[in-house]
Amino acid sequence: MSAEITPFFTKKYVFSNHYGCHFEIDNISYFCVEQFYMRFKALVFGDFKSVEMIMEAKDAGAIKRIGSKIKDFNHHIWRKLCIIVMVIGNLAKYRQNGNLRKLLFETGDSLLVEASPFDTYWGVGVGLGGVYNRRNWRGLNVLGRILTRIRDNLKSQSKI
Repeated sequence: MSAEITPFFTKKYVFSNHYGCHFEIDNISYFCVEQFYMRFKALVFGDFKSVEMIMEAKDAGAIKRIGSKIKDFNHHIWRKLCIIVMVIGNLAKYRQNGNLRKLLFETGDSLLVEASPFDTYWGVGVGLGGVYNRRNWRGLNVLGRILTRIRDNLKSQSKI
């Protein structure tokens, strides 16, 4: 893999979970991956009021706030499920939106990196200003690695 990186952070970047795009999973429409992810999280813990609020929300930031207050949330249980849920949401996003898939492919062989200074699980724990020096990274970049794998898998499927 190339040493190059493609950083992203906030809803203005197409690779963000907060970026607005429509897709469907099981005949349910979503306007961003964050909505799918948080709805699923609320369903897992039986918080149907939060499910309803998430689906009625019009903004990814509001959805994230609702998702941070899900009743009976258990971090240990969710950690076992969260990656596959994130993969499912992002696969749908890029399979169903050719324009976004094209942009994902245009990242070439670079490593996608969520440059969140606040998140050391999904991101690298460093903002856009320091992300190009890997020694600054304090996080796992799970979302970036998921997107990199999705890109590589979709590219190989498109060659068949």
